[in-house]
Amino acid sequence: MITASERLSKDSNFQIYFHLENKKLYCKFCNHVVEHEHKSVVKVHINLPTYLKKKREVEAGIKALQITISNIY
Repeated sequence: MITASERLSKDSNFQIYFHLENKKLYCKFCNHVVEHEHKSVVKVHINLPTYLKKKREVEAGIKALQITISNIY
């Protein structure tokens, strides 16, 4: 079984979209946990219409990128 940390470190592109929190993979744009055990699930997530909309809104400055408390420290 692959850990969320390993999934993030194996593909540097994922570091743009996700962060680790409590050993879980969180989407920076959707602000929720994404299943990390299968790479295909992670790839599907970053191609979902909802994800793409939220990412565009953040990049356009329409919405702020939400961060969690543990990311502040």
